Amino acid sequence: MHLLSNFAFMQMPAGDGMPEHGQSLAFLVTLVIFALVMGLVLKRKITERFAILWMGIAFALMLASSLGYKYLFKIAHFFGIPYAPSALFLIAIFGLTLLVIQLFTWVSKLNERSRVLAQQLAILRDELDREIAKGRSEHSSEVARPGDRPGNDEPPVKTLAN
Repeated sequence: MHLLSNFAFMQMPAGDGMPEHGQSLAFLVTLVIFALVMGLVLKRKITERFAILWMGIAFALMLASSLGYKYLFKIAHFFGIPYAPSALFLIAIFGLTLLVIQLFTWVSKLNERSRVLAQQLAILRDELDREIAKGRSEHSSEVARPGDRPGNDEPPVKTLAN
Protein backbone atom coordinates (compact mmCIF):
# COMPACT_ATOMS: atom_id res chain seq x y z
CA MET A 1 0.00 0.00 0.00
CA HIS A 2 2.93 2.29 0.71
CA LEU A 3 4.09 2.01 -2.93
CA LEU A 4 0.69 3.09 -4.18
CA SER A 5 0.75 6.19 -2.02
CA ASN A 6 4.15 7.10 -3.44
CA PHE A 7 2.76 6.61 -6.94
CA ALA A 8 -0.12 8.93 -6.13
CA PHE A 9 2.39 11.47 -4.83
CA MET A 10 4.17 11.42 -8.22
CA GLN A 11 0.98 12.23 -10.09
CA MET A 12 0.97 15.68 -11.64
CA PRO A 13 -1.92 17.97 -10.87
CA ALA A 14 -4.57 17.96 -13.58
CA GLY A 15 -4.96 21.74 -13.53
CA ASP A 16 -1.85 23.82 -14.09
CA GLY A 17 0.54 21.05 -15.12
CA MET A 18 4.21 21.15 -14.25
CA PRO A 19 5.38 23.41 -11.45
CA GLU A 20 7.16 26.51 -12.68
CA HIS A 21 10.63 25.41 -11.56
CA GLY A 22 10.21 22.07 -13.36
CA GLN A 23 9.09 23.83 -16.52
CA SER A 24 12.09 26.16 -16.29
CA LEU A 25 14.42 23.19 -15.89
CA ALA A 26 12.88 21.44 -18.91
CA PHE A 27 13.25 24.64 -20.94
CA LEU A 28 16.90 25.05 -19.89
CA VAL A 29 17.72 21.44 -20.82
CA THR A 30 16.18 21.87 -24.27
CA LEU A 31 17.96 25.21 -24.62
CA VAL A 32 21.26 23.40 -23.97
CA ILE A 33 20.32 20.81 -26.62
CA PHE A 34 19.51 23.64 -29.04
CA ALA A 35 22.87 25.30 -28.31
CA LEU A 36 24.67 21.98 -28.79
CA VAL A 37 23.02 21.49 -32.18
CA MET A 38 23.92 25.06 -33.15
CA GLY A 39 27.54 24.43 -32.14
CA LEU A 40 27.67 21.25 -34.24
CA VAL A 41 26.20 23.12 -37.20
CA LEU A 42 28.72 25.94 -36.89
CA LYS A 43 31.62 23.47 -36.67
CA ARG A 44 30.17 21.67 -39.71
CA LYS A 45 29.99 18.38 -37.81
CA ILE A 46 26.41 18.00 -39.06
CA THR A 47 25.55 18.30 -42.76
CA GLU A 48 22.97 20.82 -43.91
CA ARG A 49 20.28 18.19 -44.35
CA PHE A 50 20.66 16.94 -40.80
CA ALA A 51 21.21 20.44 -39.45
CA ILE A 52 17.74 21.45 -40.56
CA LEU A 53 16.28 18.26 -39.14
CA TRP A 54 18.03 18.61 -35.77
CA MET A 55 17.31 22.33 -35.55
CA GLY A 56 13.64 21.47 -36.07
CA ILE A 57 13.80 18.81 -33.37
CA ALA A 58 15.57 21.15 -30.94
CA PHE A 59 13.08 23.94 -31.66
CA ALA A 60 10.14 21.56 -31.18
CA LEU A 61 11.61 20.43 -27.86
CA MET A 62 12.00 24.03 -26.73
CA LEU A 63 8.48 24.87 -27.78
CA ALA A 64 7.03 21.76 -26.16
CA SER A 65 8.89 22.29 -22.90
CA SER A 66 7.91 25.93 -22.60
CA LEU A 67 4.37 26.01 -23.95
CA GLY A 68 3.11 22.50 -24.55
CA TYR A 69 3.57 20.80 -21.21
CA LYS A 70 0.17 21.85 -19.92
CA TYR A 71 -1.40 20.20 -22.99
CA LEU A 72 0.36 16.93 -22.16
CA PHE A 73 -2.33 16.17 -19.57
CA LYS A 74 -5.07 16.71 -22.14
CA ILE A 75 -3.25 14.44 -24.61
CA ALA A 76 -2.83 11.78 -21.91
CA HIS A 77 -6.51 12.01 -21.00
CA PHE A 78 -7.50 11.78 -24.69
CA PHE A 79 -5.49 8.56 -25.15
CA GLY A 80 -6.61 7.17 -21.78
CA ILE A 81 -3.15 7.25 -20.20
CA PRO A 82 -3.55 7.56 -16.41
CA TYR A 83 -0.04 8.94 -15.71
CA ALA A 84 0.42 12.02 -17.88
CA PRO A 85 4.24 11.99 -18.20
CA SER A 86 3.89 8.54 -19.80
CA ALA A 87 2.20 10.30 -22.71
CA LEU A 88 5.48 12.11 -23.22
CA PHE A 89 7.14 8.75 -23.86
CA LEU A 90 4.40 7.87 -26.34
CA ILE A 91 5.01 11.12 -28.21
CA ALA A 92 8.79 10.61 -28.06
CA ILE A 93 8.53 7.05 -29.40
CA PHE A 94 6.30 8.26 -32.23
CA GLY A 95 8.73 11.06 -33.09
CA LEU A 96 11.76 8.78 -32.94
CA THR A 97 9.99 6.26 -35.17
CA LEU A 98 9.45 8.98 -37.76
CA LEU A 99 13.11 9.99 -37.44
CA VAL A 100 14.29 6.40 -37.95
CA ILE A 101 12.08 6.03 -41.03
CA GLN A 102 13.52 9.27 -42.46
CA LEU A 103 17.09 8.11 -41.78
CA PHE A 104 16.46 4.69 -43.34
CA THR A 105 15.10 6.28 -46.52
CA TRP A 106 18.17 8.50 -46.68
CA VAL A 107 20.54 5.57 -46.12
CA SER A 108 18.72 3.52 -48.76
CA LYS A 109 19.09 6.35 -51.26
CA LEU A 110 22.81 6.67 -50.46
CA ASN A 111 23.26 2.90 -50.78
CA GLU A 112 21.70 2.99 -54.25
CA ARG A 113 23.89 5.93 -55.28
CA SER A 114 27.00 4.12 -54.02
CA ARG A 115 26.08 1.02 -56.03
CA VAL A 116 25.56 3.07 -59.21
CA LEU A 117 28.83 4.95 -58.67
CA ALA A 118 30.73 1.70 -58.12
CA GLN A 119 29.31 0.32 -61.37
CA GLN A 120 30.23 3.49 -63.27
CA LEU A 121 33.74 3.40 -61.81
CA ALA A 122 34.16 -0.22 -62.90
CA ILE A 123 33.05 0.66 -66.44
CA LEU A 124 35.42 3.65 -66.60
CA ARG A 125 38.30 1.58 -65.22
CA ASP A 126 37.64 -1.10 -67.86
CA GLU A 127 37.60 1.53 -70.63
CA LEU A 128 40.85 3.03 -69.31
CA ASP A 129 42.53 -0.38 -69.20
CA ARG A 130 41.44 -1.04 -72.79
CA GLU A 131 42.80 2.33 -73.95
CA ILE A 132 46.11 1.70 -72.17
CA ALA A 133 46.38 -1.78 -73.71
CA LYS A 134 45.55 -0.38 -77.15
CA GLY A 135 48.15 2.38 -76.70
CA ARG A 136 50.81 -0.11 -75.67
CA SER A 137 50.09 -2.37 -78.62
CA GLU A 138 50.29 0.59 -81.04
CA HIS A 139 53.46 1.83 -79.35
CA SER A 140 55.24 -1.53 -79.55
CA SER A 141 54.33 -1.98 -83.23
CA GLU A 142 55.88 1.34 -84.27
CA VAL A 143 59.30 1.22 -85.90
CA ALA A 144 61.99 3.32 -84.24
CA ARG A 145 62.87 6.40 -86.27
CA PRO A 146 66.44 7.60 -86.56
CA GLY A 147 65.82 10.75 -84.42
CA ASP A 148 64.22 8.88 -81.52
CA ARG A 149 66.31 8.21 -78.47
CA PRO A 150 65.80 4.97 -76.63
CA GLY A 151 64.31 5.42 -73.16
CA ASN A 152 62.43 8.62 -74.04
CA ASP A 153 59.05 6.97 -73.58
CA GLU A 154 56.10 8.74 -71.99
CA PRO A 155 55.66 7.99 -68.32
CA PRO A 156 53.17 5.21 -67.67
CA VAL A 157 49.62 6.22 -66.84
CA LYS A 158 48.87 5.67 -63.18
CA THR A 159 45.74 3.65 -62.43
CA LEU A 160 44.02 3.04 -59.16
CA ALA A 161 45.69 -0.36 -58.95
CA ASN A 162 49.21 1.20 -58.95
